[in-house]
Amino acid sequence: MHEILSDANLANYKSMLQEYVQGEFKTHPQYRISSEIGPDHEKVFTVEVVVNQKVLGRGHGNNKKEAEQEAARDALLHFEKLVRGERQDHRRRRRRGGRGRRSRGGGGRGPGAGQPGSGGPHEESREPREDEARGPDGSKSPWAASGLQSES
Repeated sequence: MHEILSDANLANYKSMLQEYVQGEFKTHPQYRISSEIGPDHEKVFTVEVVVNQKVLGRGHGNNKKEAEQEAARDALLHFEKLVRGERQDHRRRRRRGGRGRRSRGGGGRGPGAGQPGSGGPHEESREPREDEARGPDGSKSPWAASGLQSES
């Protein structure tokens, strides 16, 4: 979709938006003129595209058709950002494995059982994840992630 949106000469944004909205929402987009500014021979129209009573895009143009195309393009860009964001969220969830909270074993057998550093038989040993910042001595450091050094 991004390649098509970036080439204004190839796209009929209103048709693309209509197909997308009908497929996703089982309705059609509505266009409304929100303002007309300037004298009749130099008027600038502002149009909003609305789906399910929510404004999804705005566009400006020297005529209504141009403003509607721009509003449809704006709405498509809005949907593209949403889809891209969902993909990134899905990738983050997949990397975590979706296992939720992990038990560290021990079954509550005494103080510190199953806790990191307790030396218990069920302790997991693992490499630090890439998102866990470590200082030069291997300890967790809030400065290591940013590349900044503490002045202490």
